[in-house]
Amino acid sequence: LEGGNDKSYENSRIALDNVVASKFDWVEVDVQTTGDGIPILMHDPYIQLSNHEKVAVNSLTLEQIISILGENKVLTLEEAVSMYSDKINMLIEVKEVAHISEILHTGREVARIVRERQSKNKIIVDSFQEDLIVSIKHQCNCETGLDTPFKKKLDKQALKYIKSMNMD
Repeated sequence: LEGGNDKSYENSRIALDNVVASKFDWVEVDVQTTGDGIPILMHDPYIQLSNHEKVAVNSLTLEQIISILGENKVLTLEEAVSMYSDKINMLIEVKEVAHISEILHTGREVARIVRERQSKNKIIVDSFQEDLIVSIKHQCNCETGLDTPFKKKLDKQALKYIKSMNMD
């Protein structure tokens, strides 16, 4: 649930509370990893500091991000799953990371958070990044999916390949 032009509203407690209050069945959240390795709900890989300056989420600690955006606009994945997975089905889109160490760490953390949470509702984890979602799938007995470009048809060969990866 987005807040018009205010991108900071996405993935916030307020947005998730509004989705739950609206009685939707599902919510999709986006995950980036901070510089200190904490998965947080955030769509964009950068935070806009001013009209001309932006900084990468993965170069900042959670504490620094909270000081920039405010505590009410920053939610860790662990908090989100704990607070909302009993209220609504969750689709967790893990955003792409660049380095193998980030892939391994992010995969471990997301898998741990989902694996440890026993919820009456469904949790599905997906990503556009093949090696990241495969890492999560191998570490977590959870439903996973591989995202593909919007409105681009998949041929039979691509679908067969995705199926061979054990994606749900």
